[in-house]
Amino acid sequence: MDYACTSPANQDRARELDEGLGRLSALAHASMAGIALAAAGFDEIGGWCDGYTRSFEHWLAVNVGFDLRTGKELLRVGQALKLLPRIAAAFAAGQLSFDKVRLVTTVAGPETDELMLAIARGASGSQLARICRSLRRMQATEAPQHDREELAKRGLWRRFDDDGMMSLVAKLPAEDGAIVMAAIESITGTRPAADRSDEGVTDPADDRWAARRSDALVAMSRHVLAGAAQDLVQASASRQVVVHVDVGVLTGEQPEGRSFIDDGAPLSAAAARRIGCDCEIIAVTERNGMMSPAQPPATAGTIEISSLSPTFACSPEPRRTSSSFR
Repeated sequence: MDYACTSPANQDRARELDEGLGRLSALAHASMAGIALAAAGFDEIGGWCDGYTRSFEHWLAVNVGFDLRTGKELLRVGQALKLLPRIAAAFAAGQLSFDKVRLVTTVAGPETDELMLAIARGASGSQLARICRSLRRMQATEAPQHDREELAKRGLWRRFDDDGMMSLVAKLPAEDGAIVMAAIESITGTRPAADRSDEGVTDPADDRWAARRSDALVAMSRHVLAGAAQDLVQASASRQVVVHVDVGVLTGEQPEGRSFIDDGAPLSAAAARRIGCDCEIIAVTERNGMMSPAQPPATAGTIEISSLSPTFACSPEPRRTSSSFR
């Protein structure tokens, strides 16, 4: 039986509908490809300009019925496809959906046209979304103005909710965010505390782990105001911020190499060098995913050099450097 959840009497009907869905979807995908390319061409020649229409997206909304967001994406995709002949051909043949093409065109370029087409064909929609999101983050990290833009967008905001509680929202560069979380986890530890309800200690929090972090933030603030912050830390090993960075990224010989914080957030080469200059460094050689078993002492920062060469380029010279190799 081809369709396990369908009765034997409906097997032929299920097969017919299955084939119909595939055929009609391919036609719809090909039609969307034609619309996207036509939109880019119409916008290029200024066909929508009539003296009172505000933009091509508004023209599409009025004359074709697409909402403004879809119209904007259709135009962007159509313009991008001009530089992506393989993806454009697959889209026009009905082999890729508009949803997949709108994702892949945010990261694909002429040099990655064939590679991204293969990825788009093999991945599901949700898988492709995660892949493209990661690639966009990596591309943004290496953009010339990335660090300056992050500094411009950083901030801490507060507001009072209807229930009277204060909400704090912080936006930080990844490396600064890692420092904040390391400070909080030096108090909370890296795992939720055991449930002590059987001991008569009940925490009414909806999310006990999030509540524990908020309690740690309040405790840190109180100790700072009292001038006794050094007495607060209980888990000193949690104060380390671990950065994985290829030596070639630091030396400039391999700028496309890896550079990321231990939780996966990408770092620019400039940010990695800056961390190296600001922190005490423990260089740990990593081979085939295996790091040296030697554990460094608690420091302000840990740099894991993912290379056979245990060198780290930094100026000015860091305060202390120790190395362990395998």
